[in-house]
Amino acid sequence: MLKIMLCVALSSCDKPRENQGHGNGSQFENAKASANEGDAEAQFDLANHYYNGDGVPQDYSMARKWYKLAAEQNHAEASYALGVIYKQGKGGIEDKKKSLKYYTLAAKKGNANAQLELGKWYYVGYNKDVGKSFIAAYMFFNLAAANNEKDEVPALRDVRNEAEKWKRMLEKKMTSEQIAEAQSWSTEWHEDASGSSR
Repeated sequence: MLKIMLCVALSSCDKPRENQGHGNGSQFENAKASANEGDAEAQFDLANHYYNGDGVPQDYSMARKWYKLAAEQNHAEASYALGVIYKQGKGGIEDKKKSLKYYTLAAKKGNANAQLELGKWYYVGYNKDVGKSFIAAYMFFNLAAANNEKDEVPALRDVRNEAEKWKRMLEKKMTSEQIAEAQSWSTEWHEDASGSSR
């Protein structure tokens, strides 16, 4: 649940919740011990502690370090969180290329937040690496809207609902041929991502 809450918090606002580092210190120590042994889930949890200042003073550079270690082990939520951190420049230099890289890795692993964010990037043509493309935007919104992982989690339902709203808005701007092409791209992306995650 902490993972989903972080993903929603990172995608919906630029400021993490305020915390003065008075959280559960034993949870932090347990996460740290397992993270140091290379456990990707523990590395992600430890990064969350640093990002939120939970049980430790808030430290974005340490959060970035631990998210990166988990992301290097194909941890989807850590990849998404790292994309957010690079986009916002927290814990280091803002880097849109790295943000795109980690959002894309997370999206390929089925992270609906990353899929939604990439859809927005392609909708507006975020930078020289992500040109404006309604077809690509629709593809990512379609993937996020169809995301069925952890269906019982309200935060994921919110992401899917937002993606559906973006799709409906885009459908008013696209031809039926463009929508069909975007749906085809969605199918190909999903099949490619499913094959590469085996």
